Amino acid sequence: MDLAVRRKAIVIEDDSGVRSEILVLMTSRGVLTPLLNYVLHKQQEGRSYSWMDRTVRAVGSMDSKQEKTQQEWEKARQALHDHTDPRGLVATTLEHIKKPSASLCWP
Repeated sequence: MDLAVRRKAIVIEDDSGVRSEILVLMTSRGVLTPLLNYVLHKQQEGRSYSWMDRTVRAVGSMDSKQEKTQQEWEKARQALHDHTDPRGLVATTLEHIKKPSASLCWP
């Protein structure tokens, strides 16, 4: 399972040395860049630290739920694959039957 962690980050925007301290969401895949850009933009508009904390927490929660849901779907898909007779999933192309009107039919 992928664990998402909230961390404070100092972002230096350009050579002028302007620094912003914001919260970011770190996963095993790295920093969630779209969220970083969004929070940075909203902080420049004057959003509060508590807003930033709630937003990053909500996205982290959604990320972990999505990861868990994806794993559950993968388990269900694998269980279906393990309990399905592969002979029932054979498709026949209509080209073999000499009917050019359609390309695929199921037996």
